[in-house]
Amino acid sequence: MKKLTLVFTLFVLSGLSVLFAQAVVISGTVTSSVEGEGPIPGVQVVVKGTTIGTTTDMNGNYSLSVPEGTETLVFHFVGMKTVEEDIEGRTTINVVMEPDVLGIDEVVVTALGITREKKALGYAVTDVSGEELARVKDANIVNTLQGKVAGVQITNASGAVGASSRLLIRGINSFGDNQPLWVVDGTPISNRASGAGQWSGVDYGNDAMDIDPENIESISVLKGANAAALYGSRARNGVVMITTKKGRAREGLGVVFSSHTTFDNVMFLPAYQNEYGQGVNGSEYLYNYYTTPGNVAGDPYVGWTYQEWAENIGFSYVDGLGGGVNDGVDESWGPRLDIGLRLDQFHGEDQPWVSQPDNVKDFFVTGVNSSNNLAITGGNEKIKGRLSYTNLYQTGTIPNTDQKRNTINATTIINVGDRITTEVNFNYVNTSNDNLPGQGYDVQNVMQSIGGWFGRQVDIKLLEEHWDEWVTKPDGSRYPYNWNSNYHNNPYWTVYKNTASRERNRVFGNAVVTYRLNDWLDLMGRYGLDYYNEFRKSVTYEGSNDKPVGTGGSFSQNERNRREINADIFLNFNRDIGTDFEMSGNIGGHYRRYDYNYMYMAAAELTVPNFFDESNVKGTPGTDMYESHFETNSVFGALNLGFRDYLFLDLTFRNDWSSTLPKDNWSYPYPSASLGWIFTETFGIDQSIFSYGKLRASYAKVGSDTDPYRLAATYDSYTAFAGQTQFSYPGTIPPANLKPEMSTSMEFGGEFKFFMNRLGLDFAYYNTVTNNQIMSVEVSRSTGFNYMLINAGEIETSGVELLFYADILKSRQGLNWTTTINWSKSKTMVNELAEGVETYTLNRSWSPTTIEARPGEPFGQIYGVGYERDENGNKLVQNGYYVKTSGAPVVCGNIMPDWVGSIRNDFRYRGLNLSFLIDAKWGGDIYSVTKWFGDYAGVTQTTVEGGIRENGIIAEGIDVDTGEPNEVAVAPQSFFSRYWGATEPAVIDGTYVKFRELSIGYDIPVQNLGFLRNLNVSLVGRNLAILYLDESNDTRIDPETGYGTGTTAVGIEQYQIPPVRSLGFKIRAEF
Repeated sequence: MKKLTLVFTLFVLSGLSVLFAQAVVISGTVTSSVEGEGPIPGVQVVVKGTTIGTTTDMNGNYSLSVPEGTETLVFHFVGMKTVEEDIEGRTTINVVMEPDVLGIDEVVVTALGITREKKALGYAVTDVSGEELARVKDANIVNTLQGKVAGVQITNASGAVGASSRLLIRGINSFGDNQPLWVVDGTPISNRASGAGQWSGVDYGNDAMDIDPENIESISVLKGANAAALYGSRARNGVVMITTKKGRAREGLGVVFSSHTTFDNVMFLPAYQNEYGQGVNGSEYLYNYYTTPGNVAGDPYVGWTYQEWAENIGFSYVDGLGGGVNDGVDESWGPRLDIGLRLDQFHGEDQPWVSQPDNVKDFFVTGVNSSNNLAITGGNEKIKGRLSYTNLYQTGTIPNTDQKRNTINATTIINVGDRITTEVNFNYVNTSNDNLPGQGYDVQNVMQSIGGWFGRQVDIKLLEEHWDEWVTKPDGSRYPYNWNSNYHNNPYWTVYKNTASRERNRVFGNAVVTYRLNDWLDLMGRYGLDYYNEFRKSVTYEGSNDKPVGTGGSFSQNERNRREINADIFLNFNRDIGTDFEMSGNIGGHYRRYDYNYMYMAAAELTVPNFFDESNVKGTPGTDMYESHFETNSVFGALNLGFRDYLFLDLTFRNDWSSTLPKDNWSYPYPSASLGWIFTETFGIDQSIFSYGKLRASYAKVGSDTDPYRLAATYDSYTAFAGQTQFSYPGTIPPANLKPEMSTSMEFGGEFKFFMNRLGLDFAYYNTVTNNQIMSVEVSRSTGFNYMLINAGEIETSGVELLFYADILKSRQGLNWTTTINWSKSKTMVNELAEGVETYTLNRSWSPTTIEARPGEPFGQIYGVGYERDENGNKLVQNGYYVKTSGAPVVCGNIMPDWVGSIRNDFRYRGLNLSFLIDAKWGGDIYSVTKWFGDYAGVTQTTVEGGIRENGIIAEGIDVDTGEPNEVAVAPQSFFSRYWGATEPAVIDGTYVKFRELSIGYDIPVQNLGFLRNLNVSLVGRNLAILYLDESNDTRIDPETGYGTGTTAVGIEQYQIPPVRSLGFKIRAEF
């Protein structure tokens, strides 16, 4: 901290040493060189090397107060060549801008929020416009980036309202967190995901979803450590840099209103069978076997009708708790449906035994996602501002689930005199949910019930009509109306009674002051804040499956507060050296403070049933409290050198001091360097064919710390027992000399444009090695601990990215067609672990399935029990069943995809525009619990294919006893029950191709309406269709989802809430 204070003091003193000068007002008009286009509104006019500037008004006019002695003004507008004008004593400067057909003057936002020309960068950066993001909106900003950036993979946790999404840039770099840093207007913000786990929980979303696309000017994706070295350890996985919209100088106020409404329906469901209902031993194969004379001693079933077999052996309902014939069973191995059987069921005696093909589909409803935004902008050369309000209301496809979000965004830029510019960016977000659905393998997840174990004869409409009614047993006991009370709730009881609510208030933004020392040097100070307060409450009513009558019900609630402060101060410089050289850069310091506290209370039982209040707790409540604080101090610097506008060298350096590491290791430096060469400028190549060619290379080293309080052993508190608070000793041995993780990254690439920018290609190869991984490795239980925290291990990720675009059609009549293709391939290898450690378990699912990292193998191997094979790869069969592997676990798959890609087409004809996006992920295996238990329970289509329930199933493979293809038939119920204890049958290939986005819009002519400048109406759609799934995914699981957003959560699917298809409209009016 003392070092940072010293740096701040030196900067302030250096600022005070510079004398003020008199202001000069320069004005003029900016027009286009294209015949008929005239003045250009919105052109950025900036004093070179500073942040002092303005924009042209609707008539292309500008007026700017600049310090005396200012030498150069820079005029920039997207699609036009950048113009620099020497002032040379002039007070009126008119500028004519020419179209930039090559796009070489494109600018992007880089580290620390500094805008630079893209051609000068020695690393890959992709820029996505706010207009493109807002065209087909999603409630989660992460999802709108799907398919738009090469090297980026996005995974949705589920199709639930408010669900979180994960964004991964260039694969895996760590055993821990691999999420990129999110930065808004130069200040880092949180994008943590919270809630759902593999076994239970609620998905409360990821923090970045608080950002409204309507407020975004652009997003720059800085890929990997090379592009983000100046942001420190949090940026080693890349940076998502968001620049919000700002006010502009104009006459009067500008008003923009946009309304975006979509109707959401379940995109697809698992493939269920509709031939056999609830129960066991009901198949015709078993009936035929047991009623055939001689097959069973005494022939007790010979002569039975199938009706007798069904009601005495298969299924007959009494109470859904096991009082009848298999009525406590939730599997669908019961009697055949739709052949005239009549059986006792949950809704009455002697009822028709018929299939309900849509009983899962009919549970879901049409959700609505409505977002309305109103923005007001205005200003002059002294002060500019923008105020925006967004209201989002979303209802889910699961009944009684919702999300409401209100967002206020305000920005103000003020030029104080001729040397000082202030900027304030403010965001307030209120998010509330009356109910969010439970997830994971939990009774509160409706898909764990109706999606995985639901009797195929159950009429969902009856459950909906009577969900709040009770049934009285002969002994006087009562239970809610339900199809199976042994394991499940009525799904409508779950969503209307057992709710999970949330209320959250968040404020984030920054204040920036820039002081111009002279015409090439300025001092900037920035203070950023990200704060939220959140309250969550989950209730379970008495009578639920996990809270029977007599408990009174239960509830839990928690409150959490999180605050992060980021403060920067740095000198920026930008100066030409003679006519050939250009130099720019910065030097500065950064301070980060993080504070978090959490308070939790839970009641396992209640005195007054279903009164969910702290005063009504029966017994001693469970409580927990936690606080976390840490600080990071940093110094950094960057030097950017340019030679004749075609050779560029960037050098950066940063040093962090982290309070989460031991004192001897809490300081860690890391540098970066990059080189860019525009060789077409060097050799003067004819631009009509080879319009632009650039090669780039970069190197970076980035350190990373750990979470706070891992350096010492601390006790954990538990629920009081007999009035006494309980504590437990930690299960992890604290580290003796923990060091920061270090990532070393290299990148080589090129950018090529042909035929006056009609055709373009950008490619990159990258390699990142991360060592000193911070890991918790297992130790002998005799030590008194389970794990030990150490530095060990090295993983290496390498990959290729390609971006290709083509203006296929550009006609003078206004018909344009552009195609953009993104493709990337990444591979992560585990080079080494700690000495004596053979494997590192990343995740576990149902035994014996694990996801592991082993030396010499790819990251993310799925290990477990597979099937034995012969030398030709044929599965081995014995007595009609596959032979499982024994001994050590075997590799059953890998969670990492082979490649991801997308293709986008944009068409425009005068006022009509059409665009669509198709994206794909190839490879990447998933351990699907829905398939595993779905086949096991007999609810999937796989369990009836080819008449196997009538004739038995003959497993494809080689009989170990004969050496010939297997010919032994066995009962499907028995065959699929062997899934228990096996991993391989649940592993599916996660390949997919999706029709991701569609937008059809029309600019309605409004020339005769003076108050209305622009009006656009669009038909929009997201996730419209799934075009391809791998044949191994016979249960039709959405490969894009997992149970969460963690590093390995995407490799395990556990009763996912189905994905949604969205179709609707958007209206945008500009006044």
